[in-house]
Amino acid sequence: MGSSWSNSTQQSPEQERTMRALDRLLQETSTVLYPNHARSVGPSHAEQQSMIMSRNEILIKELDRKKLEEWYNHLTQVFGNQSRDYFVNHYENDPYNDRKSIKVAVHNGKIISTVCVFPRWLYLRPRSSSNTNNNLVVPCGGLGEVSTHNAYRKQGIVKRLIQEAVLDMKDKGMKICILFSSPETAHLYKQSGWKPKRREYIVERIQNFPLKDKDIKRVITATIRKPRYDDPRELDRLIPLYRGYSRRFNGMVVRDHRDYWKNWIAYATEDPHAHSVTLVLCNPDNSDMVEAYLAVALRKKGDCVVLKVQDFFVADTFYNQDKGRGAFEELIRGAWNEFNSPSIGCKWPTDMDANTRNKVHKHREELVQQVKSVVYPAPLFPRTSLPSSGCDSMTDESLMYRMVDDGDVVGDVAHANLADCMKSDDFVYWDVDCF
Repeated sequence: MGSSWSNSTQQSPEQERTMRALDRLLQETSTVLYPNHARSVGPSHAEQQSMIMSRNEILIKELDRKKLEEWYNHLTQVFGNQSRDYFVNHYENDPYNDRKSIKVAVHNGKIISTVCVFPRWLYLRPRSSSNTNNNLVVPCGGLGEVSTHNAYRKQGIVKRLIQEAVLDMKDKGMKICILFSSPETAHLYKQSGWKPKRREYIVERIQNFPLKDKDIKRVITATIRKPRYDDPRELDRLIPLYRGYSRRFNGMVVRDHRDYWKNWIAYATEDPHAHSVTLVLCNPDNSDMVEAYLAVALRKKGDCVVLKVQDFFVADTFYNQDKGRGAFEELIRGAWNEFNSPSIGCKWPTDMDANTRNKVHKHREELVQQVKSVVYPAPLFPRTSLPSSGCDSMTDESLMYRMVDDGDVVGDVAHANLADCMKSDDFVYWDVDCF
């Protein structure tokens, strides 16, 4: 990885650390970027002072706390397809947020590009181990809000921001960096050493979608309800339930923080634009005893609309019976009832007017009428007993990763190779945890 001033000469780790320390000492955590200028050595102190005073310089730095509102405006303008509330909630609902993890490129005092690191922890274990007690809890950095104004694209600015972000991840002990790419950007990340993580899904073609009332009668109607994220007793049940289930797989995000459930998960499943439904299945004798949890959303896939599973977990008793398939089917039927109800209990953004709300409702109704399949991660179970005309498989390589620290990790499993963990076939990363 080159220094801040050079993109033509490979430097040693010691040189990199020295140059980086010099950057921070002289520029107060800012780095001067010259897209069209390469040097084999760093500039002198006097040269740096001259560079900092340059009117046309591009600075790479941590986001100033006074610039948070400008940052939200930048994201809203560049992405265009999301409301400002979305980005505000995305940052403020994250209990692990850290302003210093937001890197920005500034030109003439204006934010022109940015990336944000979302601190996370993943459950991982080597492919050779099937023992869930051997799971590692691995610190991970997720890259999101990657964006650049049109006038500054194709100058290597985002690449430099990501380099700075990855260096900070290493300083903070994060072992893996992940991001979600689009088909248009995947090849650029591959060229920079990122690897796609292949995730397998099952697509079950349902014979009689849209389902009729006679097809969706629940076996235990009284036990299905919406989750109560604000109830401490509910979280006391959900958190260990999720932990026990997620450790059976590779890649699931650790969710031990209560505020992560109350804010991040609640928003991800109640955002009206997500067209999602979240339900829990409770013990028939105790409606407070949650035994299973499901979040699903309507998603457009080419010319088709699918009911995609965004999150799912069950208690050990259900898993030991049939890996939770029975509870899954019951919750799918319950979710379909919710989609056909007048309101699905979403939380409307403060900047959304009544006309826009009506459009969202109408769009949801149109999507519901087009649903033909249910999509869920293949590692969960082979297939369900829903009225199906067959199954297809689907792969997703949007999740990409690179190792921040290639060294071995000593944890629940001594010297576990993280790269091997990332190659596991039972890798599941839920959509509600995406950033």
